[in-house]
Amino acid sequence: IRLDEEISFIEYINRHKLTDLTTIYCQTDYKKSEVNLDCVINDHEGFRDGQQWRDHRAFYAPVFSEEWKRWTGGNKQQYGQVDFAAFLEENLNDIATVEGMPTGSDLLQMALSFEANQDKRYKSSVRLQSGGVQLNFVEDDDAQTLEQMKMFEKIAIGIPVFWNGTAYRIDARLRYRVTQGVLRFWYELIRPDKVIEDATKTMIEKIKSETGVPLYFGKI
Repeated sequence: IRLDEEISFIEYINRHKLTDLTTIYCQTDYKKSEVNLDCVINDHEGFRDGQQWRDHRAFYAPVFSEEWKRWTGGNKQQYGQVDFAAFLEENLNDIATVEGMPTGSDLLQMALSFEANQDKRYKSSVRLQSGGVQLNFVEDDDAQTLEQMKMFEKIAIGIPVFWNGTAYRIDARLRYRVTQGVLRFWYELIRPDKVIEDATKTMIEKIKSETGVPLYFGKI
């Protein structure tokens, strides 16, 4: 049987587990965002005796949250000025308030600046002492008219890794590239595999604690 949520997996195991027989096996590949659990209800008791059929099994692969899929799906994807602003506006609620990093309000202001400057031509950039970048724009018909816009270098995101799970912090670097005066923006998540690893370890500890069933990393 294949279960779709953590609590269902736990409850199914508790309903059917057999003393000294039931075992959970876990396989992970955090870089590929893969986590799979296989509970063998009637596992072998020993090498020489107590052999079982191993045919009563429950499978569970955690479903990633919509927020996680949205941010990882757009990771390193380049956006135009307006599209990047729209992405930030749509996902402002995911921005974590962390000292020394921009708030959701700061990013909203940046997004609005992107939209306001969409028809202007990029001129230059200046790195600020705060770690951000100031982008300078000019009107196409007046090269002396200068508009300035601040861009942050790094943001903090607070989102659940798994569906209906606890929120975790993951940082992202904001990047930009200029090609023939045209700006392209993107973000790069910093070690999302480590965030998945932390979320998985928390999930595993809960499953072990609430079922009392031994769990091993591996495959039968």
